[in-house]
Amino acid sequence: MAEVKKLRNSAKTTSGLIFVFIGAVLLLLSCILTLTGSYSSGTFGPFLFGLTSIGLIIVFIGLVKIFN
Repeated sequence: MAEVKKLRNSAKTTSGLIFVFIGAVLLLLSCILTLTGSYSSGTFGPFLFGLTSIGLIIVFIGLVKIFN
């Protein structure tokens, strides 16, 4: 039983880290797009609020998978 529990926790930790990594990449991408959009006087609201919100949600999903 202990081995099964370790394998299950290992799988949950691995998938959680993947979610955290994907969310962090989205947050970095939204930051870069917001900064470049502000220099070109374009609309950067969707990048600032949309991608940031999606990135944060994905990061928190990963953290829940890791710590739960």
